[in-house]
Amino acid sequence: FGECRNAWDSDRHPGGSSHGSGLALSTHLCGASVGEDTGGSGRHPASWSGVTGIRPTYGRVSRHGVMAFAWYLDIAAPMGKTVEDVALVLEAIAGYDAKDPYTSKRSVPQYSTSLGKSIKGMRIGVVKELMTDEVDTEVRENVWKALDVLKGLGAHVEEVSVPMLNLGGVLYT
Repeated sequence: FGECRNAWDSDRHPGGSSHGSGLALSTHLCGASVGEDTGGSGRHPASWSGVTGIRPTYGRVSRHGVMAFAWYLDIAAPMGKTVEDVALVLEAIAGYDAKDPYTSKRSVPQYSTSLGKSIKGMRIGVVKELMTDEVDTEVRENVWKALDVLKGLGAHVEEVSVPMLNLGGVLYT
């Protein structure tokens, strides 16, 4: 079958294990897709392929039918070409599922109706341990620029510390 390559640059990798979902979107094979995200397998291919993806809160989306890797982390991850696409997919797949006892019985919000609303007062935490010199300089600078835009729109942005973050890999496995 050959090696899968990034649609934007064939010298680069397309992301994590759900890269097919990201590539299908970036090459216009579909309008939306769902990958699987345990530790970034959905978010990485979305960002690396120039599309939008989200890892829903655990229990928001059923894990029934998802290939099990780490039952306490696995989740279906919607991807789309826009934030609105992802909101609509999440509205469609979220909710209680009797086949997955860990799904929430809370009602599913209409995520798409929240788009375009003010973010004034929203709290955004930037994990200090993730914004180190190991992050590409251009990426780090763009993250800070984006956070400045969010501040300008009224969000409260603050640095937070997760001291045990370096143990994430050990805890993950």
